[in-house]
Amino acid sequence: MFKDGVLVVVGHMAYNRTKGKDGLWRGYFGGAGYHVAMAAAELIPGRVVLVSNCGNDFPINNLIDKGVMVDGVVVEKQKTDCFEIEEDKNDQRSFRSEGEIGEKVSLIGRQLDWENVKWVHLSTAPVKLHEKWIKELISLRYKGKISADSFEVFVKSDPEGVVEVFKKCNLVFVNEAEWQGIRDYFGNWSPEEMVLKLGSRGARFLKNGQLYFKVSVKKVKKVIDTTGAGETVAGVFLAERLKGCGDLRSLKQACFQASRKVAGLIQ
Repeated sequence: MFKDGVLVVVGHMAYNRTKGKDGLWRGYFGGAGYHVAMAAAELIPGRVVLVSNCGNDFPINNLIDKGVMVDGVVVEKQKTDCFEIEEDKNDQRSFRSEGEIGEKVSLIGRQLDWENVKWVHLSTAPVKLHEKWIKELISLRYKGKISADSFEVFVKSDPEGVVEVFKKCNLVFVNEAEWQGIRDYFGNWSPEEMVLKLGSRGARFLKNGQLYFKVSVKKVKKVIDTTGAGETVAGVFLAERLKGCGDLRSLKQACFQASRKVAGLIQ
């Protein structure tokens, strides 16, 4: 039986090949769902459940050791998907995926105690998967809160679809590039709550389109790799909320941990 205030993270587990601003390629196991769950479990171990699919080469024990519940993870009899992310000096990122395991991620058939789930986060994924997961939550008669995050590549390919997904969420996470790509599609609608990630300049928190506060962060001396930083913001922010912390403290902690992430101080 889960404790009250369980966070369910839905998303991918993958082998990441990333090229950071320093021009170096790095390889490690990650994926958006993985990064969010790991960041959240640092604060609320035993209260974070990951729903995902991975290959039989993925180090599941990394999650278990951090306190992530893996009841919702299905291990396939093949290698984990590979995600290749390349970032240039102008903050532009390209994305390429190898494998099809990620397409199988589903909330249906996972052994979860939905009565104790307080929040579901849909981590970065193509629009069609976000739409699928929301339909599944409806079929499961889930009544709690939902948040979602996106990615520049998916915003460029289907900005209207991203906004339609966001309209079904209580909280959304976007960075500046994503915001520029989707804001014209909002029309007269505004997210109930939005975290606008500003990278080295911190973040803003808005409610119904109104700015509530800004958070700044200490500049990182050397940016190693930004992959997973946005997921760290989401994971820490949601975990702090489930601990009962206020939004300002939650976002300050989220930005602080994200800055440590890009500096290579945490995995």
